[in-house]
Amino acid sequence: MRKDTAVTVAAIAILALGIGSTTLVFSLANGLLLRPLPYAQPERLVEVEESKDPNEKGLVSFPNAMDIVARTQFLQNLVAYGAGSAILHGEGAAERVLAANMTSPIFRALGVAPLLGRTLTPGGRRPRRSEGSDTR
Repeated sequence: MRKDTAVTVAAIAILALGIGSTTLVFSLANGLLLRPLPYAQPERLVEVEESKDPNEKGLVSFPNAMDIVARTQFLQNLVAYGAGSAILHGEGAAERVLAANMTSPIFRALGVAPLLGRTLTPGGRRPRRSEGSDTR
């Protein structure tokens, strides 16, 4: 190793890259695939999608989601949700923030309680479509 330091440095660098990349791949796989979701009974959570073509899946429109909620007997706590953004204003400058629209049984479906305030109620505001939001 002392006679040929270039080969030694190259071998150490290759080992370091191999160990680092293996650690990175395992960390990603563990976080995304192996560790269960942090909800009560995560194996019971499903996502409903609709499609016109068998090779293509898509988001369910809000009216269709409400029809599924009204007519479904085998799913409990069916939730329609969507992600987008909203303008938050008050004191100071207005700011665009990430926002979510969802129907009332979201907390019951996930088995969680809000840290502050109360849960959503069926009589609360109905979600509305805003620019850049998708309903899943």
